Amino acid sequence: RSGAVSFEIIASGVNIFPKIPIDRTVAKTEFSIRKTFGLEKFDAALGGGIPQGHMILLGGNTGTGKTTIAMQFLLDGLEHDERCVFITLEEPTPQLKKTALEHDWHLEKYEKQGKLIFIDPGLIDINIDKLTYQIVRAVNSIGATRVVFDSISSLESATMNKNQVREFLTSLSGFLKTIGVTSILT
Repeated sequence: RSGAVSFEIIASGVNIFPKIPIDRTVAKTEFSIRKTFGLEKFDAALGGGIPQGHMILLGGNTGTGKTTIAMQFLLDGLEHDERCVFITLEEPTPQLKKTALEHDWHLEKYEKQGKLIFIDPGLIDINIDKLTYQIVRAVNSIGATRVVFDSISSLESATMNKNQVREFLTSLSGFLKTIGVTSILT
């Protein structure tokens, strides 16, 4: 794709992050296949879960349980032998793992098995293209079928403006739908 290309200078050289090409004509979305949360009444209210390859936004005030519901979504996938990626901007990964343990969810076990990858880029000087590549590499490396991004509102409060956030979400959505990954954004 054309446009400005981001890069970073590191001790071993230069990392270049060109825009990822996305074939929008081949979305692998499927309404007949549903990705559940493992919460019987909630899944029923969603018609059996989220359609495969779709992206859902969980919204609400601080403390309403968005992250907990998103973790439940990943846990249900992990328990059904799916691979998952959790991108966290709000809380550091160790805090998420601690919260999960309070619910008796042993996410670290799945991480050690190579079924779960956490991406914790930090909000200081976040680079939208670098973050996109981190997500693409993580999803592709384990064949992830579920992704949680917690929280997109943090992107704008970091170093991105509305247009950059929109470009990032469009790119991320296009990539995930093209390969049939079901996602939750908080």
